Amino acid sequence: MTTRNADRIRAFAEAYNAQKQRWFEDFHASDYVWEGLGPWAPAGLRLDHEAMLAMIDDEVRRFPDRRMDIQELIVDGDQAAVDYEWSGTGAFDMTPVRRGEVVRWRNLLFLTFRDGMMIRAREYGVAPPVAPPEQG
Repeated sequence: MTTRNADRIRAFAEAYNAQKQRWFEDFHASDYVWEGLGPWAPAGLRLDHEAMLAMIDDEVRRFPDRRMDIQELIVDGDQAAVDYEWSGTGAFDMTPVRRGEVVRWRNLLFLTFRDGMMIRAREYGVAPPVAPPEQG
């Protein structure tokens, strides 16, 4: 099961980045629940399957080139931990992102699987540190 779920996560990231048709439905069970806390949800957020679909449409509209790049992946049976960088270019001005600005977040995603489908996610994100100005 460990190898299968690791393969599913890698395939999910590939489908997400390519924005393949039904990329969400093909990897998430209908009773999927996501909970997150980070720059994108400073007060915390909980979304079910249907709410995630709506959020995804909004995310793609705001960041049409968004992608996730897996940095580390640990899988133990039906549990997984994914360390990834999310990036996207703002399609228009939206507070605090300006049109054309590239946004990056580092995220830790903890997943639970059932029969090869994601059923629960807990995600925590941080904005990467800003590089200090170069000393000259």
